[in-house]
Amino acid sequence: VDANVMGVIAALLSPVAKLHAMTPRDDLPVHDPMAKIAPRLRTGAERQLPPLLADARETVGRGPVPSCVIHGDLHAGQLLVDDRGVAWLLDLDDMALGDPAADLGNFAAHLATREAALARPGLEGMRHILSLTLRAYAHAGGKADAAQADAYGRLALLRRAVKLRERG
Repeated sequence: VDANVMGVIAALLSPVAKLHAMTPRDDLPVHDPMAKIAPRLRTGAERQLPPLLADARETVGRGPVPSCVIHGDLHAGQLLVDDRGVAWLLDLDDMALGDPAADLGNFAAHLATREAALARPGLEGMRHILSLTLRAYAHAGGKADAAQADAYGRLALLRRAVKLRERG
């Protein structure tokens, strides 16, 4: 990937890395990666998804104890770039204690399900975007486990697929 493109992505993820580096607050809830997918799976979709879902759940469950501040619903629509080129995080109502990999996996899954990203659909597209995201995040000063980010990305991708199917 061109160094300029990586620099742009890193600049977008800079406020995310800063959020993750903040001192955790005692009043933040612990992030539950299943909170947004569980209600959707009660519709019968879980019968079609068990192997991928079970593996992702297991991987996430083996992850680190939630210890940093995360956005909780990170996607491109939650980032705003001002006229000076400074990126800002929006909509922090899902902020929680969690694993930074949760934000990065969610970010990659959202990008992978956007129409412009469908040259590499589904899991392959999410993993490609996630590899770029992880490199850019590291360039911005952040550190996240790639296997955990992949598992969170798979959960988010499943949630997005069910949500998009619900919308028709």
